[in-house]
Amino acid sequence: MSQLERLNSALAKRPADPFILYAIAMEYLKISETDTCLEHFRKLIHSHPDYIPTYLQYGIALADNDQPDKAREVLEIGIIVAKNAGEMHAASEMQGALSSLD
Repeated sequence: MSQLERLNSALAKRPADPFILYAIAMEYLKISETDTCLEHFRKLIHSHPDYIPTYLQYGIALADNDQPDKAREVLEIGIIVAKNAGEMHAASEMQGALSSLD
């Protein structure tokens, strides 16, 4: 059974678990299925806007997929979400990624 199959099996048992959704998006990124990865990140942000790790990885994936404007938007929102949650390290990482877009 592949990692993606294991994750989808876990998702069937816990469909609202943001970590599983995030792991699936990351697995698609790992196997170079970028469009599917980006779609999963987009859905994850809409269903779990407080799941902070999504913003950094989604922003990086967008930037790597020649979508710097969208990446900038995602990272800027992520910085706000992270700061509001008191997650200054995550906000700093996203700020670094944002700075690299300029």
